[in-house]
Amino acid sequence: MEIINEINQKKRIYVDDFLSFIPIYEDKKRERVLKRLLLKNKEFIENKVCVEAGAGKGIFSKYMVFLGAKKVYAIEESFYLFKILKENVKYEKKIIPINKKIEDFLPDEEIDLLFQEFYGSLLFDESLLALEKIKFKPKRVIPDGGALWGMILKEKEIIKKDKIYEKNWKEILKNVLVTDLFPFIKFTPHFKIIEWKYGEFFKKSFEFEIKRKGDFLVFSSEIKDRGKSILKTWEAKTWSLIFTPISGKKFLLQFKYKDAYTEVKFKWI
Repeated sequence: MEIINEINQKKRIYVDDFLSFIPIYEDKKRERVLKRLLLKNKEFIENKVCVEAGAGKGIFSKYMVFLGAKKVYAIEESFYLFKILKENVKYEKKIIPINKKIEDFLPDEEIDLLFQEFYGSLLFDESLLALEKIKFKPKRVIPDGGALWGMILKEKEIIKKDKIYEKNWKEILKNVLVTDLFPFIKFTPHFKIIEWKYGEFFKKSFEFEIKRKGDFLVFSSEIKDRGKSILKTWEAKTWSLIFTPISGKKFLLQFKYKDAYTEVKFKWI
């Protein structure tokens, strides 16, 4: 979805933010697996004070109330999504909607559980790093881990199915990360690049050596909790694969927290 007419810059930012969330709610598999995860952790929810970071429409906040939560703070930064959130939870007395970044939220009581789904296609390229900036210490974070995986794609696999592709794409797209470049490709995880767990030291700059031969590197991520896989995002409906041509044996990947989002730098070295 793309805005094609001229509008005020502030509104463009708000609407862009809103449009980026719409496809997420079409992904029913994502919703099912996350609800199942909450159900498995009912002991941390029942009669407890919970927070949903990036609450969106409030689906999971309402589910936590269904599971017996004493109170749920539904935190949503997006201007328009917050309006929808307020409307959706207006009859839920146990849900308190708050229009803030999760980093700026400071509760005046102890938080038993923080539920979040800040994962991006590159694991950290949405706002997962924001969890390092929160001002409170929840007893439990769900989900609390993740991994970034890589796959090597050979040119012959592309040529077979894409009549537009030409070999000079590799030079044009050097050091560029592109989503959905070859939508017909099925992801197979060949190697793990990053493993993340909430509360542990996270190095934000990585050098990774490629040991397989091929023409394109493909990225996808995985959501984990307590070391167990919750959702392989390449099996979900709305997650993008990320492609870049291989032009070396080693690449540098850097993540930098910037105003609730993550800035990504990438290059072959």
